[in-house]
Amino acid sequence: MERNPNKMQLVITFSILAISIVLFISNRVRADLVALLALLAFVITGVLEPTEALAGFSNSVVIMIAGLFVVGAGLLSTGLAHTGETCY
Repeated sequence: MERNPNKMQLVITFSILAISIVLFISNRVRADLVALLALLAFVITGVLEPTEALAGFSNSVVIMIAGLFVVGAGLLSTGLAHTGETCY
């Protein structure tokens, strides 16, 4: 039986996505680290070329989401995110 390389890439892709989803839901590993590890796994397994993997970082939406992570972390570390809990 001959192996189809496209089928193998499909299996690898769904495996990486399934592991990523489990890690996102479990919240045991930081979300940014899970995303970078998934990207690295796609490059190491050969599903994506390095230029394809890094092409998304030039998109303004990705930069905006990264900025939201920074703002969210700042709100949590200053305690400002928790001040709304006492209003109820």
